[in-house]
Amino acid sequence: MMLNDNELKGLLVRTARGDQAAFSALYEKSAPVLLSVANRIVGRKELGEEVLHDVFVKVWHKSREFDPKVTQVTAWLIAMTRNRALDLVASANVSKMNLVDTTDEAVQTALDVCLSQADLSDRSDNPLDAEEARQSIGHLRHCIEALKPEEKQMVALAYYHGMSHQALSDHLDRPLGTVKTVCRRAMARLKECVEQCTSGGAR
Repeated sequence: MMLNDNELKGLLVRTARGDQAAFSALYEKSAPVLLSVANRIVGRKELGEEVLHDVFVKVWHKSREFDPKVTQVTAWLIAMTRNRALDLVASANVSKMNLVDTTDEAVQTALDVCLSQADLSDRSDNPLDAEEARQSIGHLRHCIEALKPEEKQMVALAYYHGMSHQALSDHLDRPLGTVKTVCRRAMARLKECVEQCTSGGAR
């Protein structure tokens, strides 16, 4: 399930005008990916659903403030979902953080979309959606497998398990500066690959 940003932008513009049908369509098309993003952060289905509800309440009230010249709809929705999920986790005193403070938003959004496809691929009733998801997942796995062992380890711990730079440094007994350097290098190597993923260029 690839998110079509132009389609989402049209729905968001109509939502900003109070079009409830467009809002419903926006929810239907983006909710599965956003719920998957939330679930990976909060770790519990009911909390993920709470995050999704809060995000779409905000979308309804804040849609007029969205500026397509600044960011894409997909990135905007995922950023709101990630931030709300992290707030919820923080309020429950659970340590979950973004991959790195300086991560390129496009890369993190791309990772979120690709990983969400992995979550959703087995649930799709549409053979074309399922095949597209499998291709994207395979492409992302190829990109990750191409990383050096220490890069792969840090990406796994940081992104999939929500560990901050400091937590990685403590866990791996490596200098904080080294951890930051390895994470940034890994993200730089992943950038081109994962951007292809969201543009439908998975091979």
